[in-house]
Amino acid sequence: MEKFRSEEDVIQTVRAYGDMLMKTCFALLGNRYDAEEAVQETFLSYITTEKTFAGEEHKKAWLLRVAVNKSKNILRSRHRHLYINLEDIQEIVAGKEKQDMLAEIMQLPTPIKTAVHLHYYEGYTCREIGAIVGATEAAVKKRLQKGRKLLKDILKKEW
Repeated sequence: MEKFRSEEDVIQTVRAYGDMLMKTCFALLGNRYDAEEAVQETFLSYITTEKTFAGEEHKKAWLLRVAVNKSKNILRSRHRHLYINLEDIQEIVAGKEKQDMLAEIMQLPTPIKTAVHLHYYEGYTCREIGAIVGATEAAVKKRLQKGRKLLKDILKKEW
C-alpha cells in the first residue's frame, strides 16, 4: 500500500509554495495551462513521495527541482500549447513593470530563463540553482551572465 502525506501537510505545502511554483512554471512554459499541469504533477509527486525533508528550505528546493523537471518534460512534449497569453501574465504576476519584465524573460532560452527566474525572482544563489537544475555553479553563473546580456539587448531594441 502506498504511503501518502497527511491532508494538513499537503494543504499547508500548497498554500506556502503554490504561487511560487506557479510563477516558476509559468516563466518556463509560457502559458497557464502547461504551468498548472506542471504544478499539479509536482504536488502529486510531493504527496506520494516517501522522502523526508531536513527543513522547509530543503522541501522548497525539492519542490522547485521537481517543478523545473516537470516543466522540462512538458517542453519536450508534442502536446505543448505554443503561445504566450498576456492575460495570464497579468493574472499571475502583480505590477505592470514585473509583467513586462516577465514577458521579456520568457523569450530567453529555457536554461537561461530558469536561472534568471530562480535567482532574481526566487532569491536562490548560483550554488542552490545548480543543485535544483543539475548544473555546476559556474554554468549557472554563465547562464545568468548570458541572460543579463540578452535582456539588455532585448530592452535596447525596444527603446
